[in-house]
Amino acid sequence: MRVQDLVFITLFIGGAALSAEKQQLYDGREVTQLGLGLYEYLGEEIFYGAFYGSAEHLFTASSPSTESVQKIQIRVLADFLSARRFNRLWLDAIALNSDREERNLESDALMAFGELLAVDLLRGDRIDFDYLPQRDLVVFQLNDVVYGEISGSGFYQLLLQGWTGPTPPSTQFKAGLMLQLDEQEQLENKSSFTALTVSPGRKNFVNNQIDFVDFNEREELARQARLEQERLAELAVSISAMRQQRSERLMVVRQKHNDSRELLEQMQQDFLDDQVRLSEQYEQAVSRWISAFMEYPEQARNRQIEGKVVLEVAINRQGQVLQIGLLESSAHDILDEAAMTIVNSIEAMPPIPERLSAQTYTVNIPFNFVLD
Repeated sequence: MRVQDLVFITLFIGGAALSAEKQQLYDGREVTQLGLGLYEYLGEEIFYGAFYGSAEHLFTASSPSTESVQKIQIRVLADFLSARRFNRLWLDAIALNSDREERNLESDALMAFGELLAVDLLRGDRIDFDYLPQRDLVVFQLNDVVYGEISGSGFYQLLLQGWTGPTPPSTQFKAGLMLQLDEQEQLENKSSFTALTVSPGRKNFVNNQIDFVDFNEREELARQARLEQERLAELAVSISAMRQQRSERLMVVRQKHNDSRELLEQMQQDFLDDQVRLSEQYEQAVSRWISAFMEYPEQARNRQIEGKVVLEVAINRQGQVLQIGLLESSAHDILDEAAMTIVNSIEAMPPIPERLSAQTYTVNIPFNFVLD
């Protein structure tokens, strides 16, 4: 088995210089690490996933494709990861990020993928999926041991979509693969990723496992893969139905929300209109009440003094006068004082109507002193 060539180059990402690992594909071509993400499930760190490709094909926000990514590498972080669980995690991700037509076109490849891995994984194990476009072939290696081959760029694209589609295993994992983490997070991931190495003896163990997998075991693996494929098909149908139901419920909720908002706005406007109308009626009632106490000052009459005074009168809900202010003077103290005296002489004003919300109410009362 070949020893992968590990050298490092420098890539400039968002203005920050990061060392990028270079490796060789199965056919000897050299590729550069493009993105690196930490796969976590329910708080458990499972593995690191990395994309490799040509440096000129660095992607940012766009989805990766077989043109930009020629190698997918996984380095196991968990102390133990069963082959069945590994397959299920990836197949579930593919089901969530592809449509039925895409999966049907690659059904044979997906079934082969489900049958491929028969060895439970340990910390440090390394899995490589190398895409060879000239042969339209995906070569699967475990700890540098060629474990199998699957044909088709469509299948390889589904592998990429499972991790970077609209419903990825986690947004943080996808962000790492798409070079959208900050520099510090990228450096931490790269340090941990580089420190993971294959345990001594694991390569020979994998070789032995490949040599001694008998016919009955392969048949059982195929049966399990078919069951897994059926489960994924049912899961996809269930997810589609759930999305449709959620969309319909959301439309109903939005309509109810709009109806409620319109009703509330109308009620608020009706309340404001009612308050304005009641305020006008109350001011008129107070003015009529005060007019009953109106007296022309004798001294002003004798001196032929006329004028208009406007007072600002604060009244509580019981009709008691709380404060009197001179809002507009007549320019004659005798008339200003007469208006103040009239209001002070009134023991109580009309009480504030119950439908008016204010605890105190201020009215502007005009006094027109005009000689006959």
